[in-house]
Amino acid sequence: MRNYIVIVLSAIVLTGCQEVYVPEIEDPEPVIMIEGMFTSLPENHLVKITYTRSFNERPYYDYVDNARVEIEDDLGTIIPFDYYGVGIYITDTNHIYQAEIGRTYVLRIVTPEGDVFESTPQTVIESPELSKLTCRYDQETILTENVNGDVYEIKMGGIDIFCETSGILPFHNYYFYRWDAYIQNVTVVTDPMGMSYFYFYRHNRISRKYRDVIKTGNADDYADYNIRNREMVFITTEDMSNYVQPFPDTMYVLLDSRFEGLLFRLEQLSISDDAYSFWREAELQLEAEGRLFDPVASQLKGNIKCVSDSTKNTIGVFSASHASLKYAYFYIDYRNLTTSIDIDSFPQLYLDTCHWGMPDDWIRVPY
Repeated sequence: MRNYIVIVLSAIVLTGCQEVYVPEIEDPEPVIMIEGMFTSLPENHLVKITYTRSFNERPYYDYVDNARVEIEDDLGTIIPFDYYGVGIYITDTNHIYQAEIGRTYVLRIVTPEGDVFESTPQTVIESPELSKLTCRYDQETILTENVNGDVYEIKMGGIDIFCETSGILPFHNYYFYRWDAYIQNVTVVTDPMGMSYFYFYRHNRISRKYRDVIKTGNADDYADYNIRNREMVFITTEDMSNYVQPFPDTMYVLLDSRFEGLLFRLEQLSISDDAYSFWREAELQLEAEGRLFDPVASQLKGNIKCVSDSTKNTIGVFSASHASLKYAYFYIDYRNLTTSIDIDSFPQLYLDTCHWGMPDDWIRVPY
């Protein structure tokens, strides 16, 4: 009984206190943030350089413009970057640069103010083959908001996507994952008289909120260095299927627009132990749910330092990686039954246009 009284009195005291406490937050000096990745893929490689912002500043970041950005390999070869804008630097689009297994690379940045930042040397380790991509139905709690801007939680169904892979070393099997996905969609239309039916086929890229998820892997956590059932991303059925395709001629009447599968590509990038430590901490931070002692960005320990002035702080990471690729087709039906099929590559994608009639390489819905 005594415990009950204490609890009630405590509740009364807490609810009776109406004064809002606004803590004084000291604004720290802006710190340069650097993110760069150089891979074995034949692509334009990116480095992004921004400044941190304080709690009281506008809700976007300042960019570092017109810096000199380059990568130097262990043979002294320099790979230059061109400034694209909004703090993004890209390798020369006239040349294809690719990281090579066994080679070592250093990222170097010289700001307009003359500060020099360098990464620790990153040696490219072979990434093992991705052996499997699968999906299964699940439900997760999703934050959403109504028309008034009120945020609330709802349960939503969707597919969880998993990968499997095998380590190739007795230790230091660290990976960073990137993916891309496209929805297959078929739209059915008819002429105004309803005499003829037409089908056109198109793809829609999955929302950026899924592509920006951070996910790492560590085969050293497993006794046989085989990663099994590592969850990559959860995609709701609403985001896959509730997409109405625009059709190219207003004389037609829309009859139906239906989901016919998700095309998924996973990249597994080998990374060093210091890059893994950074990305793993960032992953845990994004997965945290606002608890009091969640990690903050300033606690992230990267592999880039200011070599011209040791008193200048930076938050940043650079990776030189070998990439393994895996493609799959996923489907979920009205009974929430899922299908996972390996595919060799993406078919031709129809994004800015559509294809009247089923394309030859269209992946048919499994029945």
